[in-house]
Amino acid sequence: MTHSKPDTLLPFIKQARAELKEADPVLLAARSGAQYKRLDKERGELRLALWGQGYLVIYPDFIAYEEESGEICSSWRQALFLHYLRTADGQPLADRWVSLREIEGGRFYHQAFQGYSGDRVAKHFGNDIEGFRRAAKKAGGERRDLGDAAYSFLALPRVPLVVIYWEGNEEFSPTARVLFDASAGHYLPVDGLAVLGRELCGKIIRAASEGREEV
Repeated sequence: MTHSKPDTLLPFIKQARAELKEADPVLLAARSGAQYKRLDKERGELRLALWGQGYLVIYPDFIAYEEESGEICSSWRQALFLHYLRTADGQPLADRWVSLREIEGGRFYHQAFQGYSGDRVAKHFGNDIEGFRRAAKKAGGERRDLGDAAYSFLALPRVPLVVIYWEGNEEFSPTARVLFDASAGHYLPVDGLAVLGRELCGKIIRAASEGREEV
């Protein structure tokens, strides 16, 4: 999923929709933290928030739409929501942060992931830790007492992430890392988690150029 072109996602989307069509939507909602609303005898909708924005996944077709605009989601978003609904098993959050490589299957992705997530953030902000704080807050982060600065974000209802920042000195360059709750593998496969980490770092960097505010 991380490096797939949208058209290569179509076989997965088709298969996942067929599998989920046989599932109980109430159970899917309970496991994933979605909100289920029955529309009529045969149809309903699952409401999910991604980065705080509402999306509706229609049951039993499992087609995702933006809640506010009503526009159908891209193949990337369709695949992400299908991965989430199919993988979610209701595991409680562990309240323990881990790296991607500590999640099953994550060793293969870890080095590349660090390059386009934490390393990208550290390169952008350098030792401007106040700039990082402003941008992370503007992007919707909640301050955490980790590293020299840290902010957590809720990507999906059961998938929190945290970005931790360490200032550099004469011996070490500035460093940033994206970590996940230890339960993350119960909600998305590692390539899906990597996509969320990449998106989060992009959000923070974009926020840095959208104006400043008090931390």
